[in-house]
Amino acid sequence: MTKNRWIKTGLVLTIFSLFLSGVLNIISQYKMSAEIFMYSQRLAAAGPVEKIEFALWLGKPMERFYGAEDILRQIKESSDGIISVKLLDAEREVLYSYPPGSPDNLPAYDVNTSASYYTELPLSNEGTVSLLLNREEPDAQSARYARAIIYMALLLAIAAFIALYTVVGRMSHGKRAVMLVTAAAQIVFGLSLAFFYENAYLESLNIAGKIIGSSIERDKSKLISYGINEESFVGFDEYLNDICGNIPDIERISSEVNAGERYVDLGGGLYGVINNNRIYQKFLGFLLETISLTAVTLFLALEFLFYMDIGANAQEKSSINTQAARLLFFLLYFSINMGAVIIAAASYQLCLQNNGSGFLVGIPVTLEMGAGLAAVLLSGVILNKIGYAKTLYDCIAICVSGLILSAAAHNIYIFALARAITGFGFMLSTITGRIIASSQATEQSRSQMLADLTSGTLIGFCCGAVIGGLLGDRFPFSLIFMISAAVTLCCIPIVHISRLPHAAERRSSNIIKTLRGLMVSRQALGYLAFIIFPLYAAGMFIIYAVPLYGAQIQLPTATVSALIMANSLTAAYLSPFTTRWVHKRMGAQNGIILYGLLTGASIAVFSLWPTLPVILAVIVIMGFADSFGLVLLLECFMDLPLLRHLDKSNVMIAVTLAGKAGQTSAPALLSIKEGSPLLLAALTLAGTFIYLCMFLKPGTEA
Repeated sequence: MTKNRWIKTGLVLTIFSLFLSGVLNIISQYKMSAEIFMYSQRLAAAGPVEKIEFALWLGKPMERFYGAEDILRQIKESSDGIISVKLLDAEREVLYSYPPGSPDNLPAYDVNTSASYYTELPLSNEGTVSLLLNREEPDAQSARYARAIIYMALLLAIAAFIALYTVVGRMSHGKRAVMLVTAAAQIVFGLSLAFFYENAYLESLNIAGKIIGSSIERDKSKLISYGINEESFVGFDEYLNDICGNIPDIERISSEVNAGERYVDLGGGLYGVINNNRIYQKFLGFLLETISLTAVTLFLALEFLFYMDIGANAQEKSSINTQAARLLFFLLYFSINMGAVIIAAASYQLCLQNNGSGFLVGIPVTLEMGAGLAAVLLSGVILNKIGYAKTLYDCIAICVSGLILSAAAHNIYIFALARAITGFGFMLSTITGRIIASSQATEQSRSQMLADLTSGTLIGFCCGAVIGGLLGDRFPFSLIFMISAAVTLCCIPIVHISRLPHAAERRSSNIIKTLRGLMVSRQALGYLAFIIFPLYAAGMFIIYAVPLYGAQIQLPTATVSALIMANSLTAAYLSPFTTRWVHKRMGAQNGIILYGLLTGASIAVFSLWPTLPVILAVIVIMGFADSFGLVLLLECFMDLPLLRHLDKSNVMIAVTLAGKAGQTSAPALLSIKEGSPLLLAALTLAGTFIYLCMFLKPGTEA
């Protein structure tokens, strides 16, 4: 690539990463300021609301509540941020409102409207006081914050252009220069965002402090008007503690502040001491999100640079462009898993909206898995009929249709249908990629393509999951599915660039015939039962056991996500190197035995000593093992002597079915003995030893 092209590529990647980080951070700040603002408005209204609670405690019926309008007026006048107030009964019918004549259509939960917030204070009799809040002040704060972020991003984009223009010409490899500049810009931007976010957080607390101080002064003035002087106040400290309970960011309210404590001035000689644990949790979460997002943007850049750099090692026009194929499956796994991480939450929300039963929540995932199984069984017929390239085009169209329908679904049944459509297309594309790789003419090309596709899918999976999780905290699920569909559409031109064969090799599509052929080989059956099944089951350890352990020791969710991402990235980026090394030093069959021993031993060590340092070591070791093991699992099976004459497509289907069976059994195995993974470790080690003893001895029948 020329210098100008490297500069343009680096600038586009830098701007994209800054844009993505900036947008997500602005949304985080907006949610944070809105949350603190609503806390303070609830607190301002708490005094008059206590009058309603007292009247209800005395037995006053809400339907004949004399003086309710006057109390609602007091709530309205308690803060300039309250636009209107309503008193609702248990059936959410509006009984009284102030000002009179304000609209009665209120939602059942906190929600943002175009110009206001709704928030609610529940009453002891299941009634509700609903507040319509003016969002002008938090909006103004967020606008100032967004302008600061945009200015900083523009400055960094200009600095990145200058750095690229200077560095690209001096470094021997343009890709390294682009990665260096992109990483530096993202790190500086992340540090700047942390500084801006802290200032915005303290500004929000100062705004809330003014409201809290006004509320305290109002209550004190009321007592003084009754002839009670300040020195005679009884229970004042308890009253201040109650206020702190309503706004968790304030630890205590006091007239004295200890050295080193952060505080907001409430006026009247009182200070609100900021909760350090709350600050720590917020900024730990923010830091982990920033690190995860920085890693994801760099990996996105790296994947595209792998493809852009292909000109230096151009392949023949007649061969498959493996780098483009890697990019294709990276993007496909990235886009699909972006939406996959919110399926459970979306299903639950749709069930609540439609008053559905709890068991309906699992229907979308069940149908998606069932459709994926159907895709595996039908893949041989489909590939023989329309070929590899057209199958992938159709898979993309099916996935996009399913994602759009997921976004438009208004009940759980339509959503389940949408997930089934998406699952069919996604699984068909996955098995197609594996079959294309396994059908390569030479062992070297087959191994290389399997390694490339494995790396692309692993990185795409973890990057999509991280981005989907970040978006899921900020956007409605329908928008995330639409974003996922848009990214999936970007895969269409990459299918053409990949130069995948349009026609599949014409073989028998009868899966039953292939399974009968497998029955002839004891080694093939042993491989499926003792290698494929347990190792695919063990592969679910990271997804199931690590989050469970994280919940037990109260690790932040972002930390658990980072651990899972570290495992996937270790496997993905080591795969091309470790696969070649194991082939050269040990051979494929011995590499599989090493894979089984490392995986089983790692899980066993964690089962016996479940500590954080051990889980960190296990994640790295299992990532290393996956880097070559996932490739060799398929390659070794395809090379078994008695299977070479069988239809490779159907052989791949048989492997996939055995693997799916192992993955399906993993949750049950992990749930035995109170969630201990020791049984999973025993299954993996036992399977590896049995296969080693029965089938890898000299003279053993293949």
